[in-house]
Amino acid sequence: AEVAASVTAGIAPTGDAVAALSASLDARFQELGARPAKLAEETLDSFSARLLDVLTERNAEELKALRLLKADLPNLFDAVSLDLAFWKEGEGLEPHEVEAAAPVVRALEKIQARIDDWRVRHKIVRVLPETEPGLLYDPREQDRVGMKEHPDPARHQTVACVVTPGYRCNGEPLRKPEVLVWGPPARPRVLPPTDRAAEEDH
Repeated sequence: AEVAASVTAGIAPTGDAVAALSASLDARFQELGARPAKLAEETLDSFSARLLDVLTERNAEELKALRLLKADLPNLFDAVSLDLAFWKEGEGLEPHEVEAAAPVVRALEKIQARIDDWRVRHKIVRVLPETEPGLLYDPREQDRVGMKEHPDPARHQTVACVVTPGYRCNGEPLRKPEVLVWGPPARPRVLPPTDRAAEEDH
């Protein structure tokens, strides 16, 4: 302001006034110069945060899809194995299917071989619990899908047979084996006297 007044009045501004004006202009230029950088920094931060959110969301979706795929792999293995066993045994085939059995078996054997090779390369192993002399049932290692009766109490709560094999990938379970477990024989039904008399009347 002092410099402007001096110039307007036709008076040469003092050195202090010029220095003050220069400092003011420098501060203003610095402020103006910092604005684009600050704006760019804020924009970059906002973009980075949004990108991180998108990648996190996409990563969660991909992980979910991967878990679903891994969970379904044993079903694929079982389907091929069961179909191969069915066509090899030949039981229940229609007459026109018997003639086609041989090429179907060869095709399924090739598919089975490729699956087995793929499993080896990806360290996926089949889990078949031992059933003799009687492996104790462990819910952490097997899924019980039914019971079988056995008169020997020493065999109770041991694995009777494997219904469906389990699988592990790099040591992590894809699916636990499904097993039948030995249990005590069912107790005969004892009717109360009144119910027994009514049943005999019928």
